[in-house]
Amino acid sequence: MTITPSAFELAPGQHLAVHVRIAVPSAPELGEHQVGVVFLVPAGRSAQNVAINRGIGTQLLISVPGPIVDRITLTKLAAPGLVDGGPATFTVTVHNRGTIHHDFVRPGQLVARVHGQSVKFPDFTVLRGSTRVVSTQWQHPPLVCLCRVTLAADDGQGHQIVVSRQVIVFPLRFSAGLLLLALGLALAQRRLRARRRPDPGLRERPPAHRPPGRHRGAGGRGHPAAEPLGSELAG
Repeated sequence: MTITPSAFELAPGQHLAVHVRIAVPSAPELGEHQVGVVFLVPAGRSAQNVAINRGIGTQLLISVPGPIVDRITLTKLAAPGLVDGGPATFTVTVHNRGTIHHDFVRPGQLVARVHGQSVKFPDFTVLRGSTRVVSTQWQHPPLVCLCRVTLAADDGQGHQIVVSRQVIVFPLRFSAGLLLLALGLALAQRRLRARRRPDPGLRERPPAHRPPGRHRGAGGRGHPAAEPLGSELAG
């Protein structure tokens, strides 16, 4: 590969066309090949221990004429087993088994279906022989459901490939908060009832029984108990 010019300087706002020439082997592998071209600006000399090189690059896709294979596979659809409110993240692994790159861009992007909603993945490209792990977010899950996330795509050969995953949507934190609130109210009501209930130790007691004999009259002195009238007559 030859790049012309291989070194140059650009003033602010200036443009420059760079030409790349690739020598194709006599028996190249059919399909698509990718080449990266990067131009670096070396960091200047400094007394610091860290130096940062600035750079800019681009990717070149080169196709060798001949039969091509477009084939992708989807594996490992990952989703949380329990969704406690949104958003929930869905992740899928995409493998390119073909000999050319495969684009998942609008209107052919990946779309997950869950609970009657369409959750779109961002645009991306899978190069030949590479693997991409892409994610999206389900922003508005329902309050409660036993849902199945389904992701379908064309494998490049005219066949539909489907991966799915079951998730449970339940407001766990909200339910725990309600349970704690209910327990707190029950304890408060129980304490309130206990305060209103009279204390058994403070109930009015019956007067104590006084034995016969001397008793205190109105004047405050003790007097002998009066003999029954019937006993005096009998004497």
